[in-house]
Amino acid sequence: MILKRLEESLILKFAERRVEERSGLVPPQRVRGVGWLDVNVPKALSVVDASIKPPALNEQTLREWFDSHRDQYDEPARYDFQEAVLYGDTSEGAVRDFADALNKGAPGDAKAGLRVFKGRPHANLVDSYGSEFAKTLEGSPTGQWRAFKAGDSWRAIRLDSITSSKPAVFEQLRGVVLQDWTDAKLSEQRTAAVRALARKYTIKYEATQP
Repeated sequence: MILKRLEESLILKFAERRVEERSGLVPPQRVRGVGWLDVNVPKALSVVDASIKPPALNEQTLREWFDSHRDQYDEPARYDFQEAVLYGDTSEGAVRDFADALNKGAPGDAKAGLRVFKGRPHANLVDSYGSEFAKTLEGSPTGQWRAFKAGDSWRAIRLDSITSSKPAVFEQLRGVVLQDWTDAKLSEQRTAAVRALARKYTIKYEATQP
């Protein structure tokens, strides 16, 4: 646990110095639960950077990495829908009655405010409304107002359209994938180097003042 905190502290210090571009001896910094730590960060950074080597490019490895990270590159399904925010009673029965009235052509201006959503991806629906709402919306007919349960509340929703998901094509994104893969591998090397450096430090406890 102590070594883990030391590693995290070193990683944080290195990141700060990369941004600040300062030089010289770092003033003693307190590491929570460890004590005082004196680190010559520029020198330590040089040691870490010297151990970082660009990863060898392998086309098969790059494709496998792409396939295992498709969620970063595939175009998700997107949803266009409207929400009529009902004023006053928002119980299930009230919302269902209101949705039925809207489907029959009754104006809802006096009872609700209208929100229009365009191109909302599935993950965003789950984050905003919950997985149950997203699943219900996926199977809903377009052009009809319906009562949807979102968390502890009920909402009047009309699905307008769904744009199907589109899988990414490796050949079209190869340059982006290569950069992402390279950054990920360099980050892994840097983290390993920092952890190895942290293990070289000796933890010493100081007696606390009464």
